[in-house]
Amino acid sequence: MPSLNHVLRLISVGIFIILLAACFQNTRSVDSGFTDSMLTKLREMKGEYLWNNELKRYIYSEKNLIEKILSIREPELVVNVLVNCLDDLTLTNSTLRGKRLVMGVICQEALSQTAYYEPTTKEGDIAKKWSGHILPTATPDELKEAKRAWTKVVDSKSYLLL
Repeated sequence: MPSLNHVLRLISVGIFIILLAACFQNTRSVDSGFTDSMLTKLREMKGEYLWNNELKRYIYSEKNLIEKILSIREPELVVNVLVNCLDDLTLTNSTLRGKRLVMGVICQEALSQTAYYEPTTKEGDIAKKWSGHILPTATPDELKEAKRAWTKVVDSKSYLLL
């Protein structure tokens, strides 16, 4: 028959494991709520990409709203969340020429306002093209490539926060 000390130790270990599991469960739900809230706000924005002849590129109309949505959050966590959603094909309320855009495009726009990375060639020169830079017209394959490129940048911590 086990001693009273042995039984109490087993009960203590059991309680510790239950408390530890509860802590991890609460952490996930907080992170999930943060992520869901931020991504929902980005998805619901009614922005529009317009061509700028002078700059010869598309400009997003709700840059200030993106900044407001992201500003109250931890920048490193924001970068991770945005990189993770670069290949998200969920439709948003934002448009280009009247056509709704996918979430990955909006996440790229938000990421471009949050983090900066300067790609270089093997020789150390600034690269003219990098798969992490995409246009609002990006295809699903281009979005996947952008996510892969940015994941490497985040993993190596070679970006700057803006």
